[in-house]
Amino acid sequence: MFIDRLKESRQAFLNEFLQPEIKRISKALGFRSYPEARFKEIDFKDNTQLLRVTTRLMELGVITPQQGLTVFNTGRFPQAEEIAPAQQSFVNDREKGFYNPLVGGVPVIADANGQETNQTPKSAGRPQGAITEANFSRKNIQEIVYEIEAFENNVKAQTKENLGVKRLSKQQNSAIEELCKKIICSHEKNDWGNKALECVKDFNVIESLGLLDEVSEIAESHKLDFYSAAILHHSRTNES
Repeated sequence: MFIDRLKESRQAFLNEFLQPEIKRISKALGFRSYPEARFKEIDFKDNTQLLRVTTRLMELGVITPQQGLTVFNTGRFPQAEEIAPAQQSFVNDREKGFYNPLVGGVPVIADANGQETNQTPKSAGRPQGAITEANFSRKNIQEIVYEIEAFENNVKAQTKENLGVKRLSKQQNSAIEELCKKIICSHEKNDWGNKALECVKDFNVIESLGLLDEVSEIAESHKLDFYSAAILHHSRTNES
């Protein structure tokens, strides 16, 4: 509603004042034609701030890892009524040993009396028999999101240098963000920079980008899209 009102006010200013003044001045100066004023489209989606806010909410425990990955992928925050059920499911998963760091994690464990304790188990947090599940920490997810942000900024800077421009268009920015997502899904973190450089120099390289097997496995086991699964995969490799 706010954006609609802002657009309506801008159009009113444009049609009732600015454009008539341009026409009047052009006519007074003897111009045969006059320019047509237009406002640049507003883009309120700042990916950098979106990622920072989301990772902070995940760090505070306001939203669950699944909800945070949904925000990363769609830009949509969960509704108020969606938070409580997700938190309950999150607590149940924590009790099973999910979403804990492989090193230094403090999982939620029930003792013999059914009370929760914060004692770290001798074995890894992964529950016995659940060999396809992996433990993830919000701290590592936050770190990898910041690394992705820096990676995108570097690719954009390299693209501007190659094109000899000071600013990229909205379409170019979107294309680079999609390219970065494909690289993140198809290569380990150490190879991101080199692969991005290859793609910027030769767009045909983009067609050869595949999908990491680990990303595919995480996507299947956790019912996630490939990009969200890639974030989890790279956050897990940050443990080493």
